[in-house]
Amino acid sequence: MLSLQNSLQLESFYGSDVTKTIIGNTLTKIIFPEQNP
Repeated sequence: MLSLQNSLQLESFYGSDVTKTIIGNTLTKIIFPEQNP
């Protein structure tokens, strides 16, 4: 299971190309809207 608040969390660690590969290889994506406090 991969859980992120923002894809930039991965990108800052792995770089842009690897992040695109990781996200592209997930079978299911559930995206929730950001909530403003």
